[in-house]
Amino acid sequence: EQPSQHLRPKSPVGIVTVRETFAWSAAPDDDYVIVKYSLTNTNSTAVTGLRVGYIADPDFADNVTTQHFQNRAFFDLATQSARIRTANTTAQHGIGLIGRQASGYAGWQNGPSTATYPLRDPASNEGWWSLLSTTDLVERGPADVRQYIGAEELTIPAGGTEVVAFVLAGGDDAADLSANLSAARARGAALLKGTSARGE
Repeated sequence: EQPSQHLRPKSPVGIVTVRETFAWSAAPDDDYVIVKYSLTNTNSTAVTGLRVGYIADPDFADNVTTQHFQNRAFFDLATQSARIRTANTTAQHGIGLIGRQASGYAGWQNGPSTATYPLRDPASNEGWWSLLSTTDLVERGPADVRQYIGAEELTIPAGGTEVVAFVLAGGDDAADLSANLSAARARGAALLKGTSARGE
């Protein structure tokens, strides 16, 4: 079941979001993409307690008809990245923040409420808010899993803009993924220069 089938009408908060995606074809920048979100507050008052996260279901495998059921979702503290691996390959997929520290993470299994894992797609706006406020570092899987990584709560002053940027990267193994995340963060620092995103 998809969240859009359940969520009630949304209440606008006056945020205009611009998404930009960046990719490169030459090493060392050819194994990741950067997704940058610029959030502008159009209200006459500040917006507080705003949470921004990236939720993904990578189905990480060479043969997606079977291997994605062997995905393991976990958080790597050293690189502050949400990662997916399988038992069948050394390769890994990762998602990290650029210019901000991660303040939330959770992995969960796709499936009905009877699933053996404690988290699933929320069925309400309140449920998604609760998920975005969750930190659960337990590795999940092997299963068809999803995961979330989030930034700390934002306060955007009236007329102000905050930027949140994520890197989506791949690697031949854990070390290669870590190197690609580092390359992305170095490249991303230039993209965020002059914005309100805080440096790491």
